[in-house]
Amino acid sequence: MQKLKEANYSVSQTVDADTLIVKTALDFASERRSVTVVADDTDILVMLVHHMTQDMADIYMLSEMMRVRTAHTAITPVHVVQQNIGASNAEQLLLIHAISGCDTTSALCGLGKSTVLRQFGRHPETLELNRVLCSATANYEQVADAGHKLLVLLYGGKEGVSLNHLRYIKYMQLIAKLCN
Repeated sequence: MQKLKEANYSVSQTVDADTLIVKTALDFASERRSVTVVADDTDILVMLVHHMTQDMADIYMLSEMMRVRTAHTAITPVHVVQQNIGASNAEQLLLIHAISGCDTTSALCGLGKSTVLRQFGRHPETLELNRVLCSATANYEQVADAGHKLLVLLYGGKEGVSLNHLRYIKYMQLIAKLCN
């Protein structure tokens, strides 16, 4: 790091590289300077899609793995991803990504990324649950209640059903399917 500084390179050090990469790209874009992020990490793309706003300059993501495999440069414009998934899903994308498995969380059993994304798209009430779960001012009970409601919804339960009851129903459905 010291050698790069001595050679007049701008250098940053952090515990979480993904967050620093995204923050730096967003800072450039906020200054109305377009930026290309070279990374192979889905977490970075998810954060860029979630945090990019309409008043920012273009942010592009270039995947090195894609370039190696296909012999041509593949650049993904972040605003196009936002448009394709819609404003509501872009707002909820951090939760969708975390609940369906990312670098720091395990995925829920039987719910892959596309299933979770579809469920969020089908149920507009996830937007308010997402806001509670992402709120810095929500208390323990509010977060627990929102998480409970979200899990019940994702697993196809009705409002007011407990997770224990839903687990029992899913288990009995699995047994019935295996017995047929």
